[in-house]
This record gives sequence, C-alpha cells and structure tokens, in this order.
Amino acid sequence: MTGDADMTTRVFFIMILILVFPAAAFALSATVQVDQNSITLEDVILMQVTVDEDDVTVDTSGIDDFKVRGAGSSTNISIINGSYQKKIIYQYQLTPKKTGDLLIPSLRVSSDKTAVVTEAVTITVTKADEVQADKKDIFATAEISADRLVMGQQAVYTFRLYSAVRFQRASLSEPSFRGFHAKAAGDRKDYTRRINGRVYNVSELNFLIIPQQTGRVEIEPAAVDAAVIVKSKRDPFGSPFFNDSFFSSHRTRPVRVLTDPLTVHVDPLPPYNGVHSPSGLVGDFSLSASMDQTDLRVGDSATLTVRITGTGNVMDAPVLSPVLDVDRFKAYDDTPVEEIQISAEGYTGFKEFKKAIVPVTSGDFSIAPVTLTYFDIHTFSYKTIQTQGFQLRVEPSQTEVTVEPVISQNTLPALKKKSVTFEQKDILTIKQSLKTIEHQQKLGFAWFCFWILLPAVIFAGFRAARAFISRTPDTAQVMENRSKDRLKKAEAFKAYDLEFLACLYSALISKIYAKAKSTGESLTCEEAAGILTREGTPSETVNRVTELIDSIEAAKFGGKSVDQSLGKTLLDRTKDTIKLLGVAILACVLIGFSPGQGLADEKAAQFLDGVKHYQNHEYDQAIQAFEALVDQGVVNGDLYYNLGNAYLRTDQTGRAILWYERARRWIPNDPDLIFNLNHANTLIIDKVDDTQVTLSDIFLFWMKYLPLNAIQVIAIGLSIIFFGLCIVLTLLGKNPLKTTGTLLLSLLILCLCLACYDYWNGASLNEAVVVAEKVTVRSGLSEDAAVLFELHAGTKVTIRQSHPTHLKIMFSKDKIGWVKLSEVIPI
Repeated sequence: MTGDADMTTRVFFIMILILVFPAAAFALSATVQVDQNSITLEDVILMQVTVDEDDVTVDTSGIDDFKVRGAGSSTNISIINGSYQKKIIYQYQLTPKKTGDLLIPSLRVSSDKTAVVTEAVTITVTKADEVQADKKDIFATAEISADRLVMGQQAVYTFRLYSAVRFQRASLSEPSFRGFHAKAAGDRKDYTRRINGRVYNVSELNFLIIPQQTGRVEIEPAAVDAAVIVKSKRDPFGSPFFNDSFFSSHRTRPVRVLTDPLTVHVDPLPPYNGVHSPSGLVGDFSLSASMDQTDLRVGDSATLTVRITGTGNVMDAPVLSPVLDVDRFKAYDDTPVEEIQISAEGYTGFKEFKKAIVPVTSGDFSIAPVTLTYFDIHTFSYKTIQTQGFQLRVEPSQTEVTVEPVISQNTLPALKKKSVTFEQKDILTIKQSLKTIEHQQKLGFAWFCFWILLPAVIFAGFRAARAFISRTPDTAQVMENRSKDRLKKAEAFKAYDLEFLACLYSALISKIYAKAKSTGESLTCEEAAGILTREGTPSETVNRVTELIDSIEAAKFGGKSVDQSLGKTLLDRTKDTIKLLGVAILACVLIGFSPGQGLADEKAAQFLDGVKHYQNHEYDQAIQAFEALVDQGVVNGDLYYNLGNAYLRTDQTGRAILWYERARRWIPNDPDLIFNLNHANTLIIDKVDDTQVTLSDIFLFWMKYLPLNAIQVIAIGLSIIFFGLCIVLTLLGKNPLKTTGTLLLSLLILCLCLACYDYWNGASLNEAVVVAEKVTVRSGLSEDAAVLFELHAGTKVTIRQSHPTHLKIMFSKDKIGWVKLSEVIPI
C-alpha cells in the first residue's frame, strides 16, 4: 500500500508540474514606469511599458488626460547563470492636457496567445510658476507691439526662447494666427541676456500680422518641444582631463515650453466724412513732391515726382498725381517704383510716381498740390497730407510756327490699308463628333522625363548586363517579407481595430528597415526620416512616410475608434507609401498612355443632348450638358470650344472667351476656334497695347503653332532612335558618336531644351479672364480701398498674387490691383 501511495503522490506532482510549468513558462508580463509623478503643464512625461514577448499590442486608447506620442522601442537581452531573459521596452511621451491629478489608466497588453493589464498610475499636474520663470532652465515668452488695432493696421508678434542649458531637436509650433494675415519679419536673432545674474541664450522670431476680422481675437500659445541634454560625467580619478567629451556620455530629457495666449482687440475703420477720397492706407506716412524744372518752353518736358514714404501698407498706395488742364498740358505716367522691406517694424519703404508734363501753350501756370488721405494709427483718425504746389513759366517755342498744309494735284493722300473685318454678327457652328468627349491629356513633365530617359537606361543596362550582379541581403529580404506579410494581414481585417493599426505600423516600419538592411520593431518619425535620408530617399517621400507614421500613431493612441472611412484611407496610404519605397519603377509605365476603354454611353448621351439643345437654340441647357461633361473629368479642346460658342450665344462674353482660351491650349490651330475667338475679342471694351515683341516671340514663334505634345514626342522619338542606334553600333563594335550619332545627339539636345522651355513657359503662364460685366479694381482687399480702374467682361489679365477671397491682377504694366475672386476666373 505504501508503494502504491508513493506512486500516486509522484504521479500527482508530475501532473501538477506538467500543468503549471507551461503556464509559468509562457505567461505574459507587463509593467509600466514613468520618469516623474509630479510635473507642470509644460513638462513631458516619459512612460515605459516593459514586456517579455515580441509582437505585442499596447492599447493606449484609454489615456484621455494626456497627448500620447510613440518614442520608439528597445530590446534588452541578458544571460545570467545560463538563464536567458529578453525584455522589450516600449517608450511613449505624454504631454498633459490640463492640471490636476491625472490618471494613466490600466493598459491592456495583448499578444496572439494571452493578454494582461498593467497597474494604473496617477500624475499630479500643476501650472507653471510664472513668478519663477526666470529661474527655469528654459522658457518662452510672446508679446505683440499693440493689443488694440484697426482693420489694415500692422503689428509685430515677437517670440523669444530663453535657455540656460544645452538642448537639441527643438521644434517650434507657431500659432495659427487665425483672424490675421501673418508673415515672418526678418531673420532669427540670437543673442544673450542676463536675468537676475543668470545668462540665457535668446532666440527671437518676429512675425508681421495684419488683422482680417474685427472683434476680440485671441492668438493661441506658441509651443517649443525640445530635448534638454543631461550630461553624465565619468571621472573615476577626479581629474579634469576625464571631463572631456571623449570620456563623457549624454542623455536627453524631453521638455515642452509654452507662451501665454495673447488677446488683440480689432476695431473697424471709422466712417470717413472728409472732402478727399480715402486712399485705403493705414499706418504713418509722409508725402513729398519735386519738379526737375519750372521754366520751360512749349513742347519741352518737365518731370513731376511724387513720393509717399512711411510704415504700413505703402505698397497699396494708389497713383498720386495732380489734376491738369488737358487744354494746356499733355501728361504721360511712368511705371511706379517701390522699395519696400519687411522688418521687425513691419512693412517700411516708399512708393514713387513720376509724370512727364508737356505744356502745349505758353504762359504762367500753377500745379496744384497732391493730397493723400490715410488712417493715422497714432491719432486713430483720418489724416490728410499734401505736397507743395508749383509755378510753371512756359515760354513760346522758338520754332512755334503754324503752317497750313497745301495739297497739290500731284500730292494725293496715301491709301490707308484696312484689315478685313467680320461684318455679320454670327459665329461658326459647334463640333458634333463624338471625339469631342474623348479625354485629351498633356504629357506631364515627370512622364516626359521618364520616357526621354528610358532609352538611356535601357542602353546603360545593356552595357552593364554582364557585369551587373545584384543579390538582396538576407536581412533586407526578411524585413521585406515581414512587410508584405503584415500588409496582407491588415488587408484581411474586416474590423479596423488596434490589431489592424499594429499591422499597418509593422508593415511600414519593416519596409523602412528593409531599405536600411537592418532589423527592428518600431521607429520614431525622426529615426525613420534619418534612415530614409541616409538611403538617399527623396525628401518628399520622407515627409510622406513621417506623416503616415504620425497618422497611424494618432489613430492608435488617440483614444477613439477607427471608423470605416479612416481605416480604408490609412490602408490605402500605407499600400501606396510602401510601393513608393520600393525599387521597381518599370511597372505600370504605360498607365498614362494606354488607349481609352471606349466612350461611356452616358457621356455620349449627355454630349448628344447638349448638341441637340444647341441646335434648338436652347443654349442654357446646352451649357449645362457640356459643363456636366467637364465636371466628370473630360478634358477636350473641342468640348471647350462648344462651351465658348454656347456662352457667346447667351451674350456672356467673359465666359465665352474663357472657354475659347482654354480650348486654344489644346487645339491652337483649329480654324473655327481662331475665327470665333477673334470675333469675341472684338466685343471686349478694354483694349491693351500688345504690340511689344520679346526675343522669345521672335525666335520661338513657330512653337505656338505646334500641336499639343509635338515637341515632346519629337524629343522622345529622337531619344529612342539615338540610343537604339547606340545599341546596334555597340553590337557591331563601332563607335556610336560618329557623324550620324553626333547629328542625332545634337537634335536631341535641341529638342530637349525646347521641350523644357515649353514646360517652364506653361507653368509660369498664369492668366485669367474677367467674367463679370464690370469689375472694380481696388488698391487693397477691403471695400474701403481706393478704386484704381475698371475692367469689363472678356478682358484677359495676368495673376500676380492669390488670396482666399481676392486676386491681385495686372492688366498692363501700370495697371495693377485687387479684384474679387468671383469676378475673375483663371484660364
């Protein structure tokens, strides 16, 4: 019996060991640690989650009181007395959102097999001690030159960062300046300042702000995130020699400093009841005038110079000149000259107007003073200033003799040539072919570069084919396979939960490690940017990758569930970014040039409906049908031509010329388009002298008559022929750069230069058409700005500057001003 009992006891203990040992061996453990439990609102907490398994998911979505940002991970492996231990440490930066006793709740840490919950941690957050700010190691301030402004008045926002310690990786989050137009004023200033006996390094930035709305406007705090260097000295012998940086190590501590918010009161400009019209200028200005001579003869020229100088929106000054008697003087305006700088004081400089005055009769005359009315920011009232007047003494011309013309029988007036004009008020009909809705596409510059370089790449590959040996390192292949596996796993998810986000994150990070031929589990945005930059990745791609990492982490740690739309967007962005990081660039090169899939029945029906409406004189319905096709993405010069015809039939000259001009960029040699556009231009009220000819107009006149993409196609064809000839001659053992090869190469270079010029000319051309019946062009954005001139429907202008609600346009070299965005449409 005793033997049986012992046997039973042993079996019992063996079963216990069998059941308990696997649970103990494979149990997941997780702990949370923070570097400090009492902080201020400006501090940053470093939180570490330590686990003993790979591929776990840490759910931080329950952290509501802090802004969570991933700071990477590290692995710690130790072998003690033959015992193997592995710890993975996930690091997070926590920025408090408010003051009080804030809670880091229990975090759920899960793997494929099990899940555990960490302990909660309480953090006490207090406001920063403002009285002791000058005793801090690092702090920031913000101030504004004036806290009460009027519309159009400029002010200077000054940000200063004070630091008494070394720091690195500093990033400034500027205020959004909502309600203001803001622009950096001058360069950054670096200097030192002693505060209460302590020396601080100061970095100062200035921003020029101009209010765009009235009322109480708050400028949110500016924030600086940085890593303060904490030096740890290793001096075992107490010698200063070992304090050298060679024997010292450094670690960093994250900090975040905030400025105080600022409040600005913005008042509207008061109504003006004076005699002179207000100029729309706001600031502090002075006015001066001079004449180069006051004693002259009939027919001589005297130059009147008027200069406005000051601080404010001096660039918006209207043309300043006296009113002259047209029966006594002829006047010619010169192009205004301005010299304006933006500095810590704002916009400062001058604007100068010159007028050539030619007397046509003799006598003594007075030139009236020039006046300017602006809003004075010192007195907060309208102020009128004026220049001095001038007295002119005009003597008769020495050759002033009046001769009556005599016409003899042998002296007949020359016949004056007249151009052929269009007498009937009709235009050529619309295009009715279904080719009108075929999508036309301009060969983009990127695709042009690809096609022009493809033959060269093929030739280079041919030359290096035998010597080329490429073998992907094992490490890179492992990370490449992991990236594909995680991305495939993410695509299989039906619910966009934390595990889905973890797969997206792992797929992207693995792809980055594959490029670096190394392994790892996680990366910060800075680490990812560093790896990709070292691998020669373009900066645009680097920015795209870091933005995607931020988006995934924001969704992962933001505390909100991921909806269907956001999940699909993140998945698509990840797939596109991983493709972008790949090295295969020859796939899908024919996408932009593959034949169309056939005209959709509904588009054809819409087009035929538009043609029918046009033929039935139902032009408004025809416009709706044709514009519906444009809204669906149809780009076609013939369709644009039809729209121009329909608008011209409804007496909408501006929109007709707009669509004719758009059509001209696709079908410049179409005779119907040229005829109808010329007729529409005769209906324009505003005329501009376009007789000025440039060198490019002389030497490149023939390019405007080439069909779309012609010069690009010729260049690509020459590239294919030249490098194809190089391959053939290389196989034959001959030198490609003989007579024929040199001639082809010269033609290729010429066509390449012309194609690049064509792209540059198209990108720099920024024209628009006036579509409103009459447009008032002002000196500024507000309705109180001075009226400079008027334009009418159909006038073509050049866009000089864009604004959310206005455009700065140029009609001619001396006529520049602001119009509403709805009145002018870019071509």
